[in-house]
Amino acid sequence: MQTKSYDEAKSEEAIDVLRNCQFLYSLAAECALKGLIIKQHPKEVVFDTTVDGTNSLIDAKIRQIGKTRIDTHNLEKLAEISGMVSTGGQAAIRELLAFSTFCINWFGRYPVPLESTSDFLPRGKLPGVVFNHYYRDLMDPFLDSVLEKLDSECRDAPGHSAKVSVAR
Repeated sequence: MQTKSYDEAKSEEAIDVLRNCQFLYSLAAECALKGLIIKQHPKEVVFDTTVDGTNSLIDAKIRQIGKTRIDTHNLEKLAEISGMVSTGGQAAIRELLAFSTFCINWFGRYPVPLESTSDFLPRGKLPGVVFNHYYRDLMDPFLDSVLEKLDSECRDAPGHSAKVSVAR
């Protein structure tokens, strides 16, 4: 029986594709959770905005939700505020969201951590393989549930007929 030889270039390429996938899934979760929070609590979300000389909106960032300033990339906190996870509960999904927060902060935007405490440390609630090629197996159902809740919120709002669609 012949075994394939290890190809370092292909391995590096596969790792790059995996990390980009994790980064984009994490960004999708962040945007969906923020959309859900804005839909649920529009008067509690405070934005920092940038306008140009004609007063046209250039950029808007969530600064604060309610009375609390939060790291708006923290998916655990966003999921808690949106009601997707209960306070202190659902340890496995929280660990997945903590890893996803790490993905947002380091896999696609910044070349090196800003501080040594920002590394992701597994909490032991999920098997280690989840943080590699089984990541989507848990993120897909979580994103589906967020989008389902967002769709429900939109459908129940007076005067709204928007439907969130998921391309597969």
